[in-house]
Amino acid sequence: MKKSLIILLLLVLSLAGCTGKNESILSTPVQKDPGSLTILNPSDFIGATVANTTLEHVLTIKANGGLNLSNIAVTITTSDPITFKDGTYPGTGGTCGATLSSGETCTIILLYEPVNTNSHQANLKFTYQDALKSYERDYQVTADS
Repeated sequence: MKKSLIILLLLVLSLAGCTGKNESILSTPVQKDPGSLTILNPSDFIGATVANTTLEHVLTIKANGGLNLSNIAVTITTSDPITFKDGTYPGTGGTCGATLSSGETCTIILLYEPVNTNSHQANLKFTYQDALKSYERDYQVTADS
């Protein structure tokens, strides 16, 4: 009798585990991919113009991965004639701000205003974070006059 009861109990427990449902014990899935920032422009070349003229360039960025990006900041670290339009991030007409949801894009407007004939470059330093950690990314742009 005792042996039959144990076998019956094992059978019931086995059947209880075979409900056909694949349920997670977590109410929120574990995030596998951290947030990342991608620059969608096909080239880092702004363009070419003659001295004492202005060339506007639109830089498009995208938040990738599964996490939203926050505390986004971009600085231009150069003394060359490449700036944000009207001097501050994201440049007048730019749509980027301090946050960007995963999968979304935004734009930054750069101006190239050379005063002499030369090749110029600027380094854009992107800083941002997701829910896990902070990141830095450098992106160099070039232009000719």
